[in-house]
Amino acid sequence: MENRSELVFANKAEAWNFFEDNWRRMYLKCGTAKNYTKFLCRRKNLGKGLGFHDCTSVFSISQTFPKEKDEKVKCLPIEDKPHSINGIFYHTHENDEKYHRHSEGGWRKQESNPTSRKKKYQPPTVRIRNGEIWPIYARKTHTVEGLLAAQEARKKDSPWLDKSKKKSVSKKKKKVVYNY
Repeated sequence: MENRSELVFANKAEAWNFFEDNWRRMYLKCGTAKNYTKFLCRRKNLGKGLGFHDCTSVFSISQTFPKEKDEKVKCLPIEDKPHSINGIFYHTHENDEKYHRHSEGGWRKQESNPTSRKKKYQPPTVRIRNGEIWPIYARKTHTVEGLLAAQEARKKDSPWLDKSKKKSVSKKKKKVVYNY
């Protein structure tokens, strides 16, 4: 509690503008309530070996006087009431820009394998459904008879689909003895 600090602003817009201009690139949102938003250092959420650091920097943006009894302040809309940013602003690690947001607002990728995890596009396989060739564009280059002949040839050459090559091994049944 001794390391906590508080910055007070005239209204909610000023507090959010200060956050956007100065700290948005280093923090991520971890909780919200009606008049309260909590942020923590991004480095705490990264994986081990990918930039993780157990940083204690955490703060919140909230209304400065949430339970004000003064009638003049009570009747003001929430946006015009004073707001504050309070929390621990000290980072226990170096301020390394490779862990910040980039200029478009997204996070930089922090992975040991930079390849994309998306599957590569594979065109759909040509097949016969209800006596017609699918997908439709394949009807120009294939015939039903040709596809059926290709399927039979694949079945014949495949060791997994050919039933005659498999050896049938009879399973021994276990005897169950009951002692009453």
